[in-house]
Amino acid sequence: MQVLINGFLQGILFGLIGVAFALVYRTTKVFHLALGGIYVLAPFLLLSAIKFNMPITIGILLALIVPVILGLLAEEIMHWPLSKKRAPQEIHLISSLGGYLVLVQTIVLIWGNETQTLRQGIDTVWRVANVTLSRSQIGGPLLATVTAGVLFVWLERANRGLELRALADNQILEALLGRNMRALRRIVFALSACLAAIASLGLTDLIGIGLLR
Repeated sequence: MQVLINGFLQGILFGLIGVAFALVYRTTKVFHLALGGIYVLAPFLLLSAIKFNMPITIGILLALIVPVILGLLAEEIMHWPLSKKRAPQEIHLISSLGGYLVLVQTIVLIWGNETQTLRQGIDTVWRVANVTLSRSQIGGPLLATVTAGVLFVWLERANRGLELRALADNQILEALLGRNMRALRRIVFALSACLAAIASLGLTDLIGIGLLR
């Protein structure tokens, strides 16, 4: 039972990563591999904030804002120029892979590739029947569930969310209707980066170590 619950809770966090990738691919038809580098970067930003004695809230904001900026840069520097030239999906994939490699190697140069401890102190633990649950086991998946729920409600109810769904169904018709395609794409890349960062922070806190590669 303990193994099943642990796997289920970690699966929720991996599911949020899947949502981040799917959000970009469904709306722009770009397999955003650079999102993996953004995923790796987020906990290291929080780690640096902790080492510089910043408030934890500032560290978390830093670990969310910087990935969003990088997501927007990926769109502005790589994918939008390629889209204007009608580049095939393979070119987008190679470009995004290059962005991923640059991000990961930059992380290695700055923070090294040895194990980094993120969690400070002993985690709070509860025991229910024969199952042991810690604060990090519950907190990360709970945050991921709430985040995914808010996202799906936003996609179903908000005007921008409906526009993103329409973009996923028919990009040409969306453009002919006069929608701001650049603004919609920016929202997609920013949202996906934010989702990846949230999943990364939750999973890193759950495992208790920084991600290495």
